[in-house]
Amino acid sequence: MQAPDIGGYLQRPGGWREYVFIFVLCSTQLFCQIALGYVIIPLGLISKTFHQDGSVQASEMNWHAAAYSLTIGSFILVSGRLGDIYGSKNVLVFGWIWFATWSVIAGFSAFTHSAIFFDVSRAFQGIGPSLLLPNALAIAGRTYAPGLRKSVIFSLIAMCAPLGGIIGGLAGSALAQYAWWPWITWISGIGCVIVAITAYWVVPQDRVKDSPREITFDYLGSFFGVGGLLLLNVSWNQAPIDGWSTPYVYTILMVGLLFLVAFVYQEKKAEHPIMDIRIFNGRVAGILATTGLSWTSFGIWFYYIFQFLQHIRGTSSLQSALQFGPGAISGMVAPLFAAWSMGKVPTPWLMVVSSSAFFFGALLLATAPVKQTYWFNVFWSFIIMPWG
Repeated sequence: MQAPDIGGYLQRPGGWREYVFIFVLCSTQLFCQIALGYVIIPLGLISKTFHQDGSVQASEMNWHAAAYSLTIGSFILVSGRLGDIYGSKNVLVFGWIWFATWSVIAGFSAFTHSAIFFDVSRAFQGIGPSLLLPNALAIAGRTYAPGLRKSVIFSLIAMCAPLGGIIGGLAGSALAQYAWWPWITWISGIGCVIVAITAYWVVPQDRVKDSPREITFDYLGSFFGVGGLLLLNVSWNQAPIDGWSTPYVYTILMVGLLFLVAFVYQEKKAEHPIMDIRIFNGRVAGILATTGLSWTSFGIWFYYIFQFLQHIRGTSSLQSALQFGPGAISGMVAPLFAAWSMGKVPTPWLMVVSSSAFFFGALLLATAPVKQTYWFNVFWSFIIMPWG
């Protein structure tokens, strides 16, 4: 295995191995979005396995997607630090194995007909991408020096997000309609194992095994940070089902907020904090708030546009996945524009373009008439939203 070179960058694999290396990095986004698409788009067909046909049970269907996103967003807080301590390659390979294991288990939950078992499996499954995504970006950042090649690599990784969404949606919908939906989780799990083995051989080692670990892991800060994010998300997702007036819902919310306050206090005094609180100022807070609200709107849009198409307009899962096709293509073009525009277009204007795309994409869906043809609001919503 190769160690970091003298210049601080990892030694890049040569020849054909570099293409395989790039494929491994891109696969992190690809498989992450595949696992999201193969549940959100054929959600109605999957939920029938768990007898969620009534209006009350249907409101619980959002957990099939939310549980997965919940743990990705929460555990990603600590996965970068784990890569710093144990090596990003080691965490990457472990993440692929974890992802594969829980993908397979999620499929087997169909035999139990238990929605809770499936949701718990999806939550554990989401820990896999949370380990993969930041460490793949860290490896890419430490392998390629700033320049055109590095910009292209990061653009390719970003392009795989919409590509994974459409692949997962099409494959998951086709198998759910014409075979059995667990097959897509098992196939995905096998794919994760293959990528894990490939990553072990082609990704350069970024930490010498016998080197001292100068960075310590902030266990207390991790507990408060991850715990706070989990509790907040659980309360927000459960509130539409049981109502904000339900005691346990707002209790979980308050405890989650207290955890985050404790997290900030712990990070201020930790020797090696998970997050350096000192970097935060008004400008950084504004950027994070804008980014958070924008991606929240995207997640809501992505979930409800397929609910609208299938339950209001009566399209099948596979038809709605096909209708998403132009949006996936648009989403693959957007990162190329972003890479080209860096340095040419002022960053504030790029933020304006991004926020506007999120706003108008969501607005088009919100105002789409039920009887309107696909080529108006829905089509343009698919086209515009990925540019956010």
